[in-house]
Amino acid sequence: MARFKVVNRLIQGRMLMFKIQLFITLLILVPIAILGTVYYQEAKGMVYKNFGESNQQALNQFSASVELVVDNIIDTSKQSYKDSRLNGIMASAASDDQFADWDYINQKINQIKASNRYVHSVYLYLKNSGKIISTEYGITDVAQFPDQHFMQWYNNDNRTLIVSDTHPVKLWNNSPQSLDVFSVYAHLPLDRANNYNGALIINIDQSLVYRELLDHVPDGTEAPFLVLNGKKEVMISGSKEDLYQDIRSWPHMQNEFSDASGSFITKKEGKSHIVVYNTANNRGWTYVAMYPFGGIAKSIQLIRNIILLMSIVLLAFSLIVSMLFTMRAVKPVNEMRRHIHARTRRSIGEGNELGGIRDAVLDLLDNHERLEEKLELTVPVFREKILNNLMRGVYASWEEIIYNLKLFSLELPRTDLTLMLFELDVDEENGGIQAKNDSILLYSVMEAITEYFSLKHVRSFGLVNNANQIVVALEIGPAGAGELRTKIKELQQILLNSLHVSITAIVSDEPTDLLNISKNHREAQRLLKHKILYGRRSIMLTSEIRHDNRTEYNYPYDKEELLKNHIRACSKAEALALFMEMLGGISKDQSYRNMYQFVFHLNSTFMALINELGFSINEIYGEEYSIERLSNLNSMERVEIFFTDLIRRIVDVIEANKATRMSKYYHRIASYIKDSFMKEITLESVSEQVNLSPTYINQILKARTGNTFVQILNTTRIEKACSMMQEEDHKIKDIAECVGFSSSKYFIKIFKEIKGVTPGKYVKGYHIEWNENP
Repeated sequence: MARFKVVNRLIQGRMLMFKIQLFITLLILVPIAILGTVYYQEAKGMVYKNFGESNQQALNQFSASVELVVDNIIDTSKQSYKDSRLNGIMASAASDDQFADWDYINQKINQIKASNRYVHSVYLYLKNSGKIISTEYGITDVAQFPDQHFMQWYNNDNRTLIVSDTHPVKLWNNSPQSLDVFSVYAHLPLDRANNYNGALIINIDQSLVYRELLDHVPDGTEAPFLVLNGKKEVMISGSKEDLYQDIRSWPHMQNEFSDASGSFITKKEGKSHIVVYNTANNRGWTYVAMYPFGGIAKSIQLIRNIILLMSIVLLAFSLIVSMLFTMRAVKPVNEMRRHIHARTRRSIGEGNELGGIRDAVLDLLDNHERLEEKLELTVPVFREKILNNLMRGVYASWEEIIYNLKLFSLELPRTDLTLMLFELDVDEENGGIQAKNDSILLYSVMEAITEYFSLKHVRSFGLVNNANQIVVALEIGPAGAGELRTKIKELQQILLNSLHVSITAIVSDEPTDLLNISKNHREAQRLLKHKILYGRRSIMLTSEIRHDNRTEYNYPYDKEELLKNHIRACSKAEALALFMEMLGGISKDQSYRNMYQFVFHLNSTFMALINELGFSINEIYGEEYSIERLSNLNSMERVEIFFTDLIRRIVDVIEANKATRMSKYYHRIASYIKDSFMKEITLESVSEQVNLSPTYINQILKARTGNTFVQILNTTRIEKACSMMQEEDHKIKDIAECVGFSSSKYFIKIFKEIKGVTPGKYVKGYHIEWNENP
């Protein structure tokens, strides 16, 4: 009773009543406001982070595709250096047959241009002769060459090989229009530090690279991608107006890009966007993507409005509660005491009055049996999160690891761990299971793996990571590592028999612990790329794969040209045999990058051949072709299947269209010869006009007429000369020049070979006087 008397004295004044009301209101409202703000900020940050990470994957694929295009062209530049004749021409100050040398160079640079569809033009600079031979500008002196950008590099930059920033070049000589390109500049020879003999320049059409690669970004995203140089200036973009601008000068991009990679929110034209960027280490290029953020921004706004509405409702509730409390406080003290006693009273032996709160909580748990079950279901989610954090190296100390393991009662082996990374092989040829998209199968395989090692009395733990791969860590010391290969082979056979799947295993056979396991995980992921050389159902130990002892690989350009000729001639068996010989030139002693170089270069060659033959890409490849499909050729078997099927399809289409197509090509070639025979034309110039290779042109002409290009050209010229002789009197020199001969002596020689008589004897029946002397 003494306690209630004290309370009675405290609430005698009316001012004290209002103070209590205000205190209760603030006591309810302030925690709600703080918790609501914290929740809103956490939800906003989580949404931004998840959205940025998900779109980083599309950006990474785009950047990898650009890097692959550039690496392919750089490899082409390096291969050109190995051409002994080309080096000989560049090293000599004078030549016995200069025109033949220039013709060889012209064939070489056109071959480089045809090998990659992104290439706009190729130059070869001959320092000793002061000439530049180009696919687009012909043979030109250095001073008159329309692109002086590369000469600035040649005179001022001693680096052997660089990739330049985007710059404009003319579409052709004296063209008023220009094209934006970035270039691969290579001093030749490559093995010198200075005193070069010239340079090879390959110009890459940035807009073509952008459009082509954007078409193959997954999910059909319309996000604008940009590539920045080291100065943060735009060098690849879908909009010509963006080029050469410092992106940091844009109003919605100011004061950003200070880190190597990241994401941030900005507003462009009043709409929210998220900008994701990543800087490549090898060239210093920054890849940027901007994604519309309207839908996510509306969701975040909705969360904020809901929190605000809840705060208003709770504020009203707190005001009502506080008013009721203060109204109750004006009642007599004895009535208040009786009310409190009635609300907290319990039976004899049930404990003190405050124990009612504890009983109420226990009653809540007793009446909700599924509550405990639901709490248990959340444990695997947090367990998987902890394992992912271990693989990513999130935890910085043993104390942090032990704390999180104890928090969820996880018992994991901590030392003497051997990490294994498993990837399921997809049997596309037999319509097999698509492992990359089948989560149920992945978890079934993981369950089978952990059960296998449990039966072997080996402690382990595993998870399915974000890349749809299975990671397993075993508690097995160095002494047991030698037996691991036998166990994995047995496991592979069990999975093949029970689940009908095959797996590739990467084993990091250097023992580790939970604190350092992320290093072994990253190494295993890198080595998984070697699967393309080692095939299916393989076991690869990290100690067996070394990058420093790889033998050098040279792409077989000579066999490539022969392969194209076999395909043009519909020699399917010879073409397939030659392809297998080319594929066999890549051994496991070389880097897996050599296989990807082979795949992408040979694919570019086939695309150029398809264009040359007048077929569409979709007609041969199908509508599902993409760069991503080439990247998924991750075994020798898949590479073999892909290209052998491609060769068969090309040959089959050629045979089906052979008669019609050859007739069409013949008329195009004959029409061009008829219209242009009076000019100085060559087989190469006809090849450029009709978009067919010189060899194929001769094959067509030989099949239709029995004569070569030169024979047909000379016959056409001589027939025109005969017509001129019959019409009126001309000097032999004038007739020779008019029909395209540069020498009247050569004209007389060819005339006699074709007509059997000299021009003078031939014309006797038409004119009395004729002078055969030039």
